[in-house]
Amino acid sequence: MGACTFFFLVKVNPPKFKKKDNRQTARFRKGGFSIKNEKVYLAKIGYIKTKWSRPLPSEPSSVTVIKDRAGRYFLSFVVEIQPEFKPAQNQAVGIDLGLRTFAALSNGEKVSSPDYSCLERKIRRSQRKLSRRQKNSKRRERMRLKVARLKAKLRDIRKNFLHKLSTKVVNENQVIALEDLNVSGMVKNRCLSRAISTALDGENSGQCVKPNQTNSGASLLSLVDGNQPVKLVLIVATNGASLICLLERLSA
Repeated sequence: MGACTFFFLVKVNPPKFKKKDNRQTARFRKGGFSIKNEKVYLAKIGYIKTKWSRPLPSEPSSVTVIKDRAGRYFLSFVVEIQPEFKPAQNQAVGIDLGLRTFAALSNGEKVSSPDYSCLERKIRRSQRKLSRRQKNSKRRERMRLKVARLKAKLRDIRKNFLHKLSTKVVNENQVIALEDLNVSGMVKNRCLSRAISTALDGENSGQCVKPNQTNSGASLLSLVDGNQPVKLVLIVATNGASLICLLERLSA
């Protein structure tokens, strides 16, 4: 069923058409690409300059060319790897999320988040300039690319910090207890909404429950609410897949 047919039958929001300045992707399967002397060949395009972030662990079955809104190109390969299991060093750890200190662990370790203030000021200043540019002009397109690059840089810094921290916590601990914060209600505070959105977005706890093949067989994530009973989420990693089981709420 097409998107337009589904819209008229089910009465949902109308489909959004892709824009040229949005994220674009193209997938090449076997026969449509090859790798020779660390150079990637794409059918009907030819050899392209490639800067490798890491060596490929095995022969790729497909490659996806991705262009983001900042005009950057990425190659995403699909490969098959063997999971490596490592025993956890600690049995359990509790994490308290905050604004001044991003995370305070029960073992006494404190983790501070990167300083985004300078980059956020540049983004706000560039967005004001973008709003004054005439639509469909070359100057507006150049400013749009500048804003997109700044936002991409901020997003990369945040994701790099979260991925490194979550990988470290998941690899070293078997049970992880996180605070179940009502972020959507906290951002209604007009004085702290920007700081809360920057520090306590929904991706923080999501990084801790990602399938991690280097951890031991299973990891237990506990979301603790001060006013509500405890809710436990069991993550069992098996051959790269994840099985999520929601346990019954416990009494307070």
